[in-house]
Amino acid sequence: MPRLAGAHGSGEYPGPSASARLIRTLAFCGLALLGGCSVTAALETEPGVDISSIAPGATREHVEAVVGKPVKEWTALSGVHYCVYRYYGGKQPSHVNASGRALVDIASLGFSELLYVADPEARKRDKEEGKIFPLMAVSYDSQDIVIGAFPEFTQFTVLPPDGRAPARETPGPSPSAR
Repeated sequence: MPRLAGAHGSGEYPGPSASARLIRTLAFCGLALLGGCSVTAALETEPGVDISSIAPGATREHVEAVVGKPVKEWTALSGVHYCVYRYYGGKQPSHVNASGRALVDIASLGFSELLYVADPEARKRDKEEGKIFPLMAVSYDSQDIVIGAFPEFTQFTVLPPDGRAPARETPGPSPSAR
């Protein structure tokens, strides 16, 4: 069998060069990153509850079937009954966490993924991280029929005494479903 002349003319194959080893190492890191559970977990999204059916004319029973029981309720002097609901608005991706985890994956040559897979608490935290629970106020008449819905409700929102929401505040899909 003929011998190949190496870089030094010794007839022996010298093995992979430093740049070839670097390329292999980076390729390995890239593959570890592509299979990175922690990175993909940080980028997961989920749609929230669809609140588009909560509009004037809906019943309180329907509203509570969609978003659950109210966290606060009161009746205004005008007789309008208000309820505030906290509902599941979906899960948003965390690009900052995903980027950080990708860097740690590369720096540890994928070893951090082994630690992540072995830690059920970390996976549980990732399932909860990024979930949003916005508030929504709903006004009802005396028969528990929706008068108005206020999906962008905060503690500083001033609700109208007649309970009617402006046309632009008609609820749509939750923020993550848009």
